[in-house]
Amino acid sequence: MRPHPIPLLVLAVILTGLGPRPGHPGDPRQQIHAVLDSIAVDLTSNNRASLVARYDRRGAMLLGNWGAELVPFDSLSTEVYGSDWSPPARFRWQHVTIDLVGPRNAVVYAQFLWHQPDGDSTLVSYTGVFAHDGKRWRIRAEHESPSRDDLKKSLCKPDTSAH
Repeated sequence: MRPHPIPLLVLAVILTGLGPRPGHPGDPRQQIHAVLDSIAVDLTSNNRASLVARYDRRGAMLLGNWGAELVPFDSLSTEVYGSDWSPPARFRWQHVTIDLVGPRNAVVYAQFLWHQPDGDSTLVSYTGVFAHDGKRWRIRAEHESPSRDDLKKSLCKPDTSAH
């Protein structure tokens, strides 16, 4: 005897309604947006300890125009947020897209605008792999690259030392 299709359809509708809905606080995309918002606050307030705590405890693969490196978690505070790092005066995420690639993994595609204290700003393309460790979403990998114009400006600065 074949099951009647109506109860199966009702069951399917009920089960699909049980998971997190886009835009709902239980939706992982909303949770990751909240992490991104708090990263922006931590950056501008120079809260290096909180920034480091956002990374995966296994460390993070960091890629960009400067190269690629797997940085152990214990080294992030000196290798990434050490004495050479300075916080932005202002910071803003834009064009954020979050792609869930599993129940505990997501890819963030975005851009951010990093404003220097001197008034200059840099537009940077960002790709981040976020992993959920059972409690929080953490950064497992990041790729950052400035726009071509900003990269040219930083690499081709005029030599002002010659008179």
